[in-house]
Amino acid sequence: NSEVAQGNLGVAYLNHGLPGKACDSWWEATRINPFYDVPWYNLHEISMKKGDVVTARDYIQNCLNCKNVHFKQIWEDRLKELNEIIKKCSQPSSPAETKTIQS
Repeated sequence: NSEVAQGNLGVAYLNHGLPGKACDSWWEATRINPFYDVPWYNLHEISMKKGDVVTARDYIQNCLNCKNVHFKQIWEDRLKELNEIIKKCSQPSSPAETKTIQS
């Protein structure tokens, strides 16, 4: 059983409309080799489609922590974007909202 085979199986599942099974395969790939970046990126993409920006950011960080990173600059840029989105979403947008949060 290899991480690459599990990654490819995940892509095949996704292409057949089975995102849950795809994620299971990618999780298995990360279990086999947590330093293989591709399944982390695929999990990132699924999280983005679900609107889970925080988890997507964590998966991109995992990509960048891998031994070999396929698209380092692109993924570093994505991490910066996600951090900015998360920061904006965690800041109050108006003085009234600030007062409500502090109460």
